Amino acid sequence: MSGSPIHSLLEEAGARYGERDGRRLPLHFGDPSREYGAFKTGAAMFDRSHLARIEHGGSDALDLLHRLSTNDLLDMAHGHSRRTIITTGDARIIDVLTVVRRPSQPLLLLAGSGQAGRVLEWLDRYTFGEDSTPRDVTAETAQVTVAGPKAAEVLSTAARLPEVELAAGAHARVTIAGHPVEVVRTDELAGPTLELIVSSALAAEIWRALAHAGATPAGILAYDAHRVAHGLPGYGIELDDRVNPHEANLLPLVSFTKGCYIGQEVVARLDTYDKVRMRLVGVRSDAPLSYGSTLMSDGHAVGEIRTVAGHGLFEGNAALAYARRGFWDPGTVLDLQGGGKATVCAWPLE
Repeated sequence: MSGSPIHSLLEEAGARYGERDGRRLPLHFGDPSREYGAFKTGAAMFDRSHLARIEHGGSDALDLLHRLSTNDLLDMAHGHSRRTIITTGDARIIDVLTVVRRPSQPLLLLAGSGQAGRVLEWLDRYTFGEDSTPRDVTAETAQVTVAGPKAAEVLSTAARLPEVELAAGAHARVTIAGHPVEVVRTDELAGPTLELIVSSALAAEIWRALAHAGATPAGILAYDAHRVAHGLPGYGIELDDRVNPHEANLLPLVSFTKGCYIGQEVVARLDTYDKVRMRLVGVRSDAPLSYGSTLMSDGHAVGEIRTVAGHGLFEGNAALAYARRGFWDPGTVLDLQGGGKATVCAWPLE
């Protein structure tokens, strides 16, 4: 990611780069299998500074987000965070946000897409006289994610604290290498997941301190394999304005009791009348899998492969895919475009 504040440091650490979603991102640091294993038994660390970060000030900021997104935000206490989805009027996904309610400061919005402009445009479109002042802080900050069962241990060591215990959704401030760092525990990666937000000028020092504390630098190959194993959709691959929260298995981020928000009627109707037409699934195959290839049944297209786990990280081949109603149950065997079979599997895939 040539725009990352720690690009040079990552290259020094052995990062091998590739293209992803129009960006140059680290694929791996020399050993994708070790990096993937850190998600399961240690603490994987990766740079997500390319994602968008927005400060949202004003007395009406939280209420506005509550009225415009899928989750219930009004009962969120200071020092906590909650994930929510912003959708179009027909419930298509614009982005998934982590809303952090910081004490005595503007809200912090951690976006999934790296498109701050799109989120800011959406907020502006539905602001009518409210006291709401969003500001893009992506360029002046960096975001380092630490995930895995030893994430808290790494943070404690780096911050030189006896023990850092953060409940899921909690926000805290710590000092690492003599510098202030914001920490948000989101658990969005199917286990302990810590987002560290720091001034971009200090990012390299924080990265070094975390690596010294035991975090394993990881790239996109390990990250994607972990997502495939646990059914975690990624923005621009599984999440975009072609799908809705039902289809992407994001209903834990949807409140069905809070009342109106943009897209609420469609989300509710799909739930009430059971009209979901496709669903995100995991598939495994002995044959090669490739992004965008079609899943078939009796000669008819019934699904599409999306994220593919890197070769050698799984036994066999595995991917995330969308499958139509009637073909998404675990155990369903489908034909692969170009030959071979793929089986829909329950998560986790390993």
